[in-house]
Amino acid sequence: MSWVELKARRLLESWLKWKNSNELLTFAYHAAVLLSNSNLWSIEVATIMCDILCCDNDRFRHRVEIIFRLSSDKDVRTSSTLGINVLLTLFKKNIHYQLTSTSARLTLNRMIVNTTLDMQFHLETILWLERYRIHALINPEYCLNKPRPCAKSYISSYFSTDISIDACSCVNLCRLSNDLVIYMCDMIASGFFVFLEIDGDTTSDEVLESHTQFIASVILTLFNSMNSIDDARHLAVDALMNLFDTSEKEAVHQAIAYTLGYVCNEQTHKTLLDRILLAMTTDGDENSTYSNNVLIALTSSYAYCVCINEIAFDKDDMDLFCSLLKHSSQDVVRAARTGLARVRKDTSFLVESLAFDHIQCYHALIGATAYLFLYDVQQSSENNVADFIEKNPDLLLIFIVELYNSIRHFTTKVVPVADNNYVLAYAYPQYVKVASLIAVRMPAAFCAFIKDWSDGDNLKRALFYTSKQHNFPQRAACLTILSLLGELTVDLCEMFTEALRDDPHIQNTCYKCITHIRSIKDEQVVFNLLFSYLKSNSMNVRYITAKLLLRLSQLSLISFQQVQIILNDAMLDPSSNEELWLIEEQDGVWIKCIYYYAGSLKDVIYSLLVQQIIGDASEPVRRNQFNDIDFNFIESEKSSRLASCLYETQTNQDAEPENSTAPTDLNDDSDG
Repeated sequence: MSWVELKARRLLESWLKWKNSNELLTFAYHAAVLLSNSNLWSIEVATIMCDILCCDNDRFRHRVEIIFRLSSDKDVRTSSTLGINVLLTLFKKNIHYQLTSTSARLTLNRMIVNTTLDMQFHLETILWLERYRIHALINPEYCLNKPRPCAKSYISSYFSTDISIDACSCVNLCRLSNDLVIYMCDMIASGFFVFLEIDGDTTSDEVLESHTQFIASVILTLFNSMNSIDDARHLAVDALMNLFDTSEKEAVHQAIAYTLGYVCNEQTHKTLLDRILLAMTTDGDENSTYSNNVLIALTSSYAYCVCINEIAFDKDDMDLFCSLLKHSSQDVVRAARTGLARVRKDTSFLVESLAFDHIQCYHALIGATAYLFLYDVQQSSENNVADFIEKNPDLLLIFIVELYNSIRHFTTKVVPVADNNYVLAYAYPQYVKVASLIAVRMPAAFCAFIKDWSDGDNLKRALFYTSKQHNFPQRAACLTILSLLGELTVDLCEMFTEALRDDPHIQNTCYKCITHIRSIKDEQVVFNLLFSYLKSNSMNVRYITAKLLLRLSQLSLISFQQVQIILNDAMLDPSSNEELWLIEEQDGVWIKCIYYYAGSLKDVIYSLLVQQIIGDASEPVRRNQFNDIDFNFIESEKSSRLASCLYETQTNQDAEPENSTAPTDLNDDSDG
């Protein structure tokens, strides 16, 4: 993508007005992509870029994904570059996608995560939005969009009637500049006192309770910014411990205990150990600030810290956890078991520590798969569960029942994941991801059990609904499980097509899962659906549909002659001349967003047919650009057409004042 020269900026901004035009929409898309790639952001550009994430135009969507996923130390995206209006627009879109599109939300959230807040005014604006959101969440009768003084008028405009306040935190996970990390540590140490009042009220029970929940929410959300550099880490630990000692609120203590698990490292992790020991010495004291919930948070956080930092688990640690295993509270004992399962890689040692109780060991291992972020140790924990069940197949029944119970509540509605309890539980055990590992390792036993189980069909439906939820590795796992069951259904067809606009890992999984198909359920309905996909606006959807039809012909579920006729008609469709860009095949979960040009869709479908005829469909279709003498000419012709649009002489437009089309923005230097 090219950077935009300033003299072309006004022309591109004039194209944005066509965002609602069916005929000229691509001009608005192209302008938004070019302007954003040149860091020329406005509210309109941000809105269009977010809308592209849900469109069927593959190439525009790919370009937006790449721009949003930009993460470079040399080209840091800052809030001062975007402007507060643009940042809040992205936040509102993020909230909208929390409830409507998991793939769009994932991509947009990655941009927000990689954006650095570098202005105090911006951080304070976001904190005040979160303060009022929490207050309204706890007090449903409170009106957020009522008129307010000018200094806080942005609160009323942000919380319009169409925004769901329970969908997502306003704070999100933006990075903080070094100066703002220091500011944030000062706010933590002071208990966020300056953010106490709501419309002038500082004393009512409702305001005080919402302030407590606000403190917990902010601490749970901004921890990622506190461990970027060692100086910030030490400041954060001191500030958090100061607040822990001065606050009397359990919610605040829990949030701090949780956050310390991320902020502490090998030099400071014993701070958590000391607090656990102190909590155990005051156990039973009615005046103690260490409730069982706080002790659980400290125990879980300590094990988490030791695990992700790969800190050696010494004798003092082992003695402590052995003592916790004898605690009077079963919830504390459960947290200690899970903690041991996190830090001890040797499953046999865990079994021995738990008195050779395989059921307790299994529950400890599955509990240890709960991680809010992707780590190598998380995949190790998931593998440990799969290994344990493979060695103890009698546990498969217990596991599948718990798997179903963990996802049976899902429907077509996307469930937001902004709840503090979800964060404190480290996102809950990863039953679905473990199930995909078991299905791969012991497919015969797994598939036979699902087929014979009375709730087998209900589990399949629950997995389909789970594939629509947040957590992209879990969505990929749903695709793996249902495809390994071997039956192509309407639900699985929908999952295949939706996967193509999702994370690169899910796209790679999608193409691999096609080979697992062995039969069809409701043949005529599935075939009619596949035939309709061949008319999709997405070339990627047409491509995977062609691969599915060819796979079904290999299985003699549809005649190859019929598939030839259908795909021939698809190639004759004029729109099949469009370019097909495919995700680069990569291993792993956290992979790069790289697409390669495979050629025009009709050429690729023709290649698939040839491969099927000669019996060599093992190699992916790759375009050989070195042997295509037309390729450079075609690209040059496209560039010249765009250049003629950009630089065509427009005397009247050049005569307009320079500021006539300048995008508006809030004054970042104002008082708010």
